[in-house]
Amino acid sequence: MRESLLSVRGLTKNFGALRATDGIDFEVREGETHAVIGPNGAGKTTFISQLAGNLRPDSGSVRFAGTDITALADVDFVVEAIIEDAHKNNIKVHAHAMTLRDQKDIIRAGADLLVHEVASPESFQRAGVSPERAKQVIAHHVTPEQAGEVFAKTKPRLAVYSHIVQADASEEDLIPPTRRTYSGAVEVGEDLMVILVGEKVEVRRPRAAGRSR
Repeated sequence: MRESLLSVRGLTKNFGALRATDGIDFEVREGETHAVIGPNGAGKTTFISQLAGNLRPDSGSVRFAGTDITALADVDFVVEAIIEDAHKNNIKVHAHAMTLRDQKDIIRAGADLLVHEVASPESFQRAGVSPERAKQVIAHHVTPEQAGEVFAKTKPRLAVYSHIVQADASEEDLIPPTRRTYSGAVEVGEDLMVILVGEKVEVRRPRAAGRSR
């Protein structure tokens, strides 16, 4: 059996009393492809951020090619994909900006499609989460108003919210506060949503074609 290229053991991260990742064990061997799936708020972004070095775990280890990289904090890492169409212009897509460094890099580079995580203070209040615990979680994310400031500086053709905390946050929780700082096109992502980026940006939702708000 091939040895693991990426090996994760007991990866745990807490935000105050909220446990975002709970003792995750994960193996990837060379040549394998894996997907991390789950509902909004399940801890996917927190897990990937620990692998990438953006977030230091509270316990557990991450080894890559036999080297322990758990302690490598503040890695200059930006999740970025470039979609190239040989017959059209290049399309810049930036996904899941989280840290201040991510945001500065994206603002500098610009984007056609900007996918951004967000935390809704209203959703925490509705769920009865204590103000102290909500503050701890939100401090590691971005509010809609703060995300709107990034959108306004980046000027994407479309901004999309993904990895929404908490998962039950509605458009009413997210769009109005975004509008305090950003007036461009923005969508709230959902499962099975399709975004086509070309000469025009088209959003297709599972039930009906979406409109940028």
